Amino acid sequence: MSRAILVVEDSIEDKKYIEAILREADFSNLSFAASYKNAVELIENNSNFDAVLIDINLNDNLDGITLAATIDREFHLPYVFVTGQHIYNGNRIYQDVAELKCRNFVTKPINEDDLISNLQIAIRSYKHYVQIAHNATYDLRNKIVKIDNEQIHLTQNQIKLLDILAKNMNRFVRRDAIRYHIWEDSPPKARNHLRQLKYELLKELKDNGTAINITTHIYKGYKLVF
Repeated sequence: MSRAILVVEDSIEDKKYIEAILREADFSNLSFAASYKNAVELIENNSNFDAVLIDINLNDNLDGITLAATIDREFHLPYVFVTGQHIYNGNRIYQDVAELKCRNFVTKPINEDDLISNLQIAIRSYKHYVQIAHNATYDLRNKIVKIDNEQIHLTQNQIKLLDILAKNMNRFVRRDAIRYHIWEDSPPKARNHLRQLKYELLKELKDNGTAINITTHIYKGYKLVF
């Protein structure tokens, strides 16, 4: 099966060279973007990308590392950096990407085998789901909960609550941030709305055969722990 790859590269020469390498390796389902904005638009309109190749030094206000952080936060896809740089914002690139999910690099000039092997490793090793209980997982990309490998159905707001907590697994998320994530432009000010939603989510999961651990802190907010 052909993998769908998005190539984010603003150099026409490098784009053509990468395209030739990928097509030679039977990656025929290719899309291309030359900027952060163009890449985000393509990902938003195509949820079926298997991976993204990202040039770090884009001729744009927003660079490849910023794009990778957006992909981690919103789209949950594997990616590989393609770069000729070793220094970024005064630091070594490896330090600047320490908090990102993927840290696969291909340096320019591009070696064909290096590019393909890094891409294949990124796709194989990337997990777009998190374990939220001993018998339950949450699919970050498709926003699906499975208990004992069976999908269960939650309300839209229950999914939104679980989504932001799962994306920040084992870290506290402020209540205000959660409210805006769930109710967007008109989050309720009353604390009991969020508290009630949490209880409803916990009860629904318990009724379906699992229990998750959401800890609360009066100042820090909510944290999903596993």
